[in-house]
Amino acid sequence: MAPGYSPAMSFTIDSTPQSYAFLSLDLQLSGTSSSANVTPSIWNNVSGHPGSRLLTLNSVSVTGSTPTTYTVSVPNLTLNANATYWIVLDGAIATSWTTTLSESETSSGSWTIGNSLYETVDSGATWQLAETIEVAKFGINTIVIPEPSSIALAIAGFGGALLWRRRAAV
Repeated sequence: MAPGYSPAMSFTIDSTPQSYAFLSLDLQLSGTSSSANVTPSIWNNVSGHPGSRLLTLNSVSVTGSTPTTYTVSVPNLTLNANATYWIVLDGAIATSWTTTLSESETSSGSWTIGNSLYETVDSGATWQLAETIEVAKFGINTIVIPEPSSIALAIAGFGGALLWRRRAAV
């Protein structure tokens, strides 16, 4: 792998009319006998490849050649419906992103994994399709962000219950 090598894999949020709070990212990585630091980041999508960096996450110290799942917290990022995002691993020279030939995926129904692995060797100035048919293994952990109307309805219901209880007490 060339210096500055960074692989990228996409995921797309489904078209349901809701947004998701991105809580954490699970990466399955393996390294060499020594430890290597990898810094994951989240990018937006431009023309089918990573566009610009949205958020840089905490670095992961990858040790050993056995594939291991590393969980990284994602602070304050909302994922919008019907949008594609990219996970990019900076500093992945001595690290391998565990891949699979299978395109099957397990999801809670809110997102799908892209089928193409991209890479850059110039910090994201240019991207090219990786010479592999494999798909990187990762997971995203999200929660649904309640719509404002749902919150307003809950508040109105609570307020109505208080008024009803107050009238019953009088």
